[in-house]
Amino acid sequence: MAGPPSPQLHFFLPPNLTSAWDRDAVPLRLEIPPAARPAEAPLADLPEKQRAAAFVLQQWCGGKLAPFLQLNREQLETLQGLLAAEPCFFILPDRSTPALWAGDRLALLPSASSDAPPETPPPSQLPPAPNGNSRPAPRECPGPEVEGSEHYLAIRLPSREHPAYREIADLLRSEGFKLEPSNRRWWLRDRHKTLGFLGRFWRKLEQQWTAVFTPNFRRRTAHLSFAAPGCQVRSSDLDTKGGWEVDITLSAPGLDPRALQESLVQGRHWVQSGEGVILIDPADLARVEAGRRALDGNPEAGPALRSRHLVNRERLHDIEDILEEVSPGFRPPTEWAEQTRALRELSSLPAPTLPADLTAALRPYQHLGAAWLRHLHREGLGGILADEMGLGKTVQALALLASLQCDPPPGPPRPSLVVCPASLVENWRREAARFAPSLRVFIHRGNRRLEATADASAYDLVITSYGTLVRDREFFARLRFACLFADEAQHAKNRRTLNARSLRSLAADGRFLLTGTPVENSLEDLRSLIDIILPGAWSGPAAAAPGEDTSWRDERLRRLAAPYLLRRTKAAVAAELPPRIEQVLYCEMEDSQRAARH
Repeated sequence: MAGPPSPQLHFFLPPNLTSAWDRDAVPLRLEIPPAARPAEAPLADLPEKQRAAAFVLQQWCGGKLAPFLQLNREQLETLQGLLAAEPCFFILPDRSTPALWAGDRLALLPSASSDAPPETPPPSQLPPAPNGNSRPAPRECPGPEVEGSEHYLAIRLPSREHPAYREIADLLRSEGFKLEPSNRRWWLRDRHKTLGFLGRFWRKLEQQWTAVFTPNFRRRTAHLSFAAPGCQVRSSDLDTKGGWEVDITLSAPGLDPRALQESLVQGRHWVQSGEGVILIDPADLARVEAGRRALDGNPEAGPALRSRHLVNRERLHDIEDILEEVSPGFRPPTEWAEQTRALRELSSLPAPTLPADLTAALRPYQHLGAAWLRHLHREGLGGILADEMGLGKTVQALALLASLQCDPPPGPPRPSLVVCPASLVENWRREAARFAPSLRVFIHRGNRRLEATADASAYDLVITSYGTLVRDREFFARLRFACLFADEAQHAKNRRTLNARSLRSLAADGRFLLTGTPVENSLEDLRSLIDIILPGAWSGPAAAAPGEDTSWRDERLRRLAAPYLLRRTKAAVAAELPPRIEQVLYCEMEDSQRAARH
């Protein structure tokens, strides 16, 4: 019985190949046909010529093959040299008939001699510029030319007009290159130093300084590749709330990670791996370390090439961005992506089930706010509704409570709690009676208070003030609420106050704050609010650190809070509303007041 077919690389070139060649920018699509693809299609299973080409492409792509590339003429020449006469090139739209070869070149491309750039005539022979200025426009300066192998390097400096000429020259001198006057090349004749130089500066030469690598160099270094940053994620059995385990690594196929670590400890940016050599780019190492510090919440964590982290679901959106920075092209598992998609695409949230009268009363942006609150509650998360004053934060909160009545979540029914300044307690009662009259409301304050925890089950909504919550903190801590709403949440912006500590002590399936000013003094205000709505989510330093650590900490806090904070302004969602609403009320003075006035 025949074994599975060997994988084959297919290169698809554009129909306007000749004009793309003239522009020195040829787009290329790389595919391995599904019919010939084993489970992972390892490069080692490719035919010899295609395997060499794949390693070269890996270097051009930064260590990992990409499905789309843009090659210059020299790179396409190199690819043709490695794959001469191989039936693996196709000219779109024909995907089934391989392109014809003319010797060692594709038949559609010009010969090597015909595409040499013309020599620039002396200035006296140049035609005048279109604007009448006799000085010609400056030509693009080619980068340095690199020849050699893993054992030596010979680099010819670019012209002095190149913007990085001095920087390149200084680098070669500092790395021990010696100038050979006879050929004007800078030579490095030491394998260890050569591989170390390539590990640290190959990509910089190619990507920043537009270096020209000769075909001989490409052929002799086809067995060199870079260790690549990688991320692996899996659902965690240690977190019952849907957490994930995340591994961040810098690794290469078939290489013991300890060998990479030992090389770095010894100051080497390369390691021997069988017949190949693995190079270590400092930029890749920096991305891995930055990702690990972000996941640890510690900007001073020491270096490591492999680390494992337990991530709670409150941070998935932030972690997804971090892993994308570590390993471009990272795609989270489907379940992870579904958890974060709704927080990124608010318009895709399903509308909550509401009473008909309330549905008609809500504005479109309030429907969106209610859907956002219901989604967070469904996921066991919390949020900060920070709409500008006058946009109806209270009615959006009541819409969530009404939707829980219309479409109850699983489990026993529980009351919800609203905590607000004493001056707003009566306003909450009136608004609840107006927009959600089916709610059974109890005002817990003064001499009318719940005596036992069982008494709370007779109500859908309990409303109390911050002062009463602090005084009855032990009583409320014995209850579990369907929703906790803290209105005018700036009263809890200092996490050390009794208000903030009392809110954190409460148990609720969903925790929400209403405030038009989530940050008044500093981002420390925001951290206090995050501790209330997402207990345990913030893993950064406990207090602001001096210098650069402060900015690092603040950026991490912003990224964590972003999807859990919804703020709209009147100008954006309700331009017809006035900037502020003024109402003048007159009242008669009492006799004693009138007498005191005179």
